[in-house]
Amino acid sequence: MFETFEPFSYDPLESAMGQAFQSEMRWTLGELFPDGRSLDLIYNTESDQLELVYFEGPKTKIGATIDVRGHDYEVAQINRTFVCASVWPSRVEESCGSTAVLFAAIRDVFAQCGFSEVVSVAAAYSVFSTWFSELLPIAPTLLIRGSQSEARYLLDILSCLVRRPLRFGELARSVLGCLPFALRPTLLFIPQSERKKAREILSISSRPGCYLPRGTSIVNASYPKAIYVGAEFASDDFGGGVIPVHITPFRGRLPSLSASSRRQIADEFQPKLMAYRAGNHVAVSQSQFDAPEFTSETRILARALGSCVVGSPEVQAGLKNILGSCDEDARAEHWCDPRCIAAEALVSLAHTQPDAKVYVGEIRAAIVEIQKNRGETGALTARQIGEILRSLGIHSKRDGQGFSFVLTDKMRRQVHELARELEVAPLEQGEPPCSLCAELLAAPVKTKVAIAESEEAKGE
Repeated sequence: MFETFEPFSYDPLESAMGQAFQSEMRWTLGELFPDGRSLDLIYNTESDQLELVYFEGPKTKIGATIDVRGHDYEVAQINRTFVCASVWPSRVEESCGSTAVLFAAIRDVFAQCGFSEVVSVAAAYSVFSTWFSELLPIAPTLLIRGSQSEARYLLDILSCLVRRPLRFGELARSVLGCLPFALRPTLLFIPQSERKKAREILSISSRPGCYLPRGTSIVNASYPKAIYVGAEFASDDFGGGVIPVHITPFRGRLPSLSASSRRQIADEFQPKLMAYRAGNHVAVSQSQFDAPEFTSETRILARALGSCVVGSPEVQAGLKNILGSCDEDARAEHWCDPRCIAAEALVSLAHTQPDAKVYVGEIRAAIVEIQKNRGETGALTARQIGEILRSLGIHSKRDGQGFSFVLTDKMRRQVHELARELEVAPLEQGEPPCSLCAELLAAPVKTKVAIAESEEAKGE
């Protein structure tokens, strides 16, 4: 039956679901209204059923059916196995306290279970982001490396705190394709998939608006995740949005999380986090938090995580410690990318040889020099450089000495714009050697951040 539902939008009154059901009864698995009201799911332990909880300011209302300003909402029917496999708030918390206090309390849960400060803080950011997944430009992935036993323990704790957790022992298209997207679950994995296959699936599930086929229709496959990967994956295998943590083996006996301990953690924090979501979803959707010091992929992730910790600049500032080293690695790897090195070589030639005819051999020599300075080996062939230039939109013509093009004013501007878009090293290091560099550094950057904003605006 669930196959008939479409993903609900931020404004349910204009969503596909709302248009599909013109009767007074509207089936839902949760709604966020733009004026701050919301509907969520709560587990009734006496009836062993999911019910709706309606938040309107400080007032709440619980029931199998809820009247919301003249419209009756009822819990949409989903497979019972999803209900049993997940974790749900079982009561309503009137106040969740300040963001900083709630964040610290969640961080302390991980710390008291034996995890390091870095792992505990990163896990806390991940937990907060799962409660606002439909409002974020990316579906964050907590990428867990290190000891598998300790990783399983971390996933046990996460399953008590994240929104609507579902644990799987395998990662496959069939898993993503069968999930009820409107449920907005958080996926917890220790995948055994072959690397190439898993990389494709994880990349798909990190970006909102990516779909997978299911029968004669398609389903949205974007979900927040926590995944243990050992040493088999690199961060760039996941299409961005990765919060990397490394877990070292515990000294002494590995602790375990009993069923009673899980219930205790979930009973304390699931209601608080649901109240936090209800009270802050508008602020999250309108957040202006930014981290322009990061590269594009890390910047998008930082904006997503930072927007979820509302009104707490000190917690937002902690993202620099969590994502800083990751961003440095990404920047170093990015600056060794052949496309970026080629763009950097072109900028250098544009500075030193304006209006000159430049041959591919000269570009190759400049690339080799850059690679040498960065400790890179494996020089590119002239053919490979030609292919890279064509992929960058730089087209050369052949004469008696080889392939070349002229660094006209138009070409120099194109080269500089290309270098700025690829965030090559000289422009990013803040020492513009020419007027074009200075002009482009002062202008808005048309990078993945801007692209993500554009896609998000189109979705709204």
